[in-house]
Amino acid sequence: MRPLRNDLPSEATPPPDPEEIRPQIAKFVAVTSGVFIGLWILVHIAGYLITDSAGFAEWVHSPRHHAANLPALLFGIAAVFWSRMSLPVLRVLELFTAVALPCSMALALGDGVPGAALFALAGTLVLFVHAALVPASVGWAILVSACSWLGWLIPSALTEAQVPQGMAPAAYWALWMGWGALTILVASTVVGRQERLRREKRRLERLGQYSLGEKLGEGGMGVVYRAQHHLLRRPAALKLLSHGRHDPETLARFEREAQLSSELRHPNTISVFDFGLTPGGSFYYVMELLDGCDLQRLVDRMGPLPIPRAIHVLRQVASALHAAHERGLVHRDIKPAHIFLCRGLPPDHAKVLDFGLVRDSLDERGDASKRGLLVGTPAYMAPEQATDPGATPAAADLYALGCVGHFLLTGAPPFAGGSRDVLLGHRELDARLASEINPEVRPELDALIAALMAKSPDERPVAAEVEATLGALAIRPEFRWTASDAEREWIGVPGTERRGAAARQATLVQVELNPTVRPGLWG
Repeated sequence: MRPLRNDLPSEATPPPDPEEIRPQIAKFVAVTSGVFIGLWILVHIAGYLITDSAGFAEWVHSPRHHAANLPALLFGIAAVFWSRMSLPVLRVLELFTAVALPCSMALALGDGVPGAALFALAGTLVLFVHAALVPASVGWAILVSACSWLGWLIPSALTEAQVPQGMAPAAYWALWMGWGALTILVASTVVGRQERLRREKRRLERLGQYSLGEKLGEGGMGVVYRAQHHLLRRPAALKLLSHGRHDPETLARFEREAQLSSELRHPNTISVFDFGLTPGGSFYYVMELLDGCDLQRLVDRMGPLPIPRAIHVLRQVASALHAAHERGLVHRDIKPAHIFLCRGLPPDHAKVLDFGLVRDSLDERGDASKRGLLVGTPAYMAPEQATDPGATPAAADLYALGCVGHFLLTGAPPFAGGSRDVLLGHRELDARLASEINPEVRPELDALIAALMAKSPDERPVAAEVEATLGALAIRPEFRWTASDAEREWIGVPGTERRGAAARQATLVQVELNPTVRPGLWG
């Protein structure tokens, strides 16, 4: 297993994504414009409330004061259409916003009008909003901050904005220049800190040659993220071992899951591209990204599958199990949630997921049998798994496939109730025929499912026989399932998703042989 190098130097850290920067610039323009428009509204209201200052009221209602807010209104409108602008255009808009709005307010004050301090504080707010919202280098932040502050300071000085009585003008402006320098220093420091945090976030999100995106799902063993290879630009799903699950036993199981998945080079099993260790010792592996829905969710939303479609899906799963069993591998947790149906290229292509419980049938008995525990999903568990968890033959996968077939044809598993009742049903009761629940089910399918769910493992057909039987049914005209049929079935299916193996949390139970049932979580 190769380690994953994640100790890239800072200069090798990938640059920020322009698509991350553009909405932040637009937000800055909108917020800043909103602040100045809000300030204008407050001043305008004050002009009506303050009646003992004719000069102030006259200034508030003057065209000069109203015109000063025109840039804020225009920039605010422009921010609405940010998605149509390129990054350079947005950068120009960003600079103009930072400079023009304080400048227009300074010009609006005019000669001797009070309120310079108020608008200077508004200019300070602009710089802090810019530092908080816009990803930028320290150099760009200093440029924007300096231009913004000078955009207020120079017009204020030229228009001889009111200086407090008894204070020398030079001292007054020196005070504001000092305030501006301090503001620029603080704003650029914040920007620098923000940029370091963003770089660290991008560095952490870059695992070797892969960049992580949104989280697709989480199981008991690990978290699955959307990922992309930097050079190949190939989308993938990356499964990372959950924090706090780094004990040797868990690491060994996670590594084995990746190795077994990569060994099964079959069209109906998940493809594993890469795996390794992060510098922190977390195990990861990268697999293909799927577009579609697992059978559990599909049937829950749409009801039982049409008979030809069920045959088409079951045949693909049987083919995957045939390939696994030939290599001496037993899945041990075949169920609808672990069978993913892709919606394209070709439609209704099935993938068997989550080999977290796979074991080599040639290996010695696993840890679960040593502890007297059974790990699996009761609704799809073969009778022999409850009586002897260490001896899990390939026939147990075929029993589970029969249960899945019953579910696809009827919309419900063969036995209902609590875990104890379901396990008892598997061991001692005969399941109802699927045709008794769904009259459209033909006797041939009833017979196949009944054979798969035989209580004795020796009486069940092997995967190759099941694949052949389903293949013979699939070519009959009444059971033929075409790509056009599949495309029609996908129309209107809500909530389809893109995910990798084990993106959906698996819900299993551990059953002690005393027998007490307790829930647990496994990936």
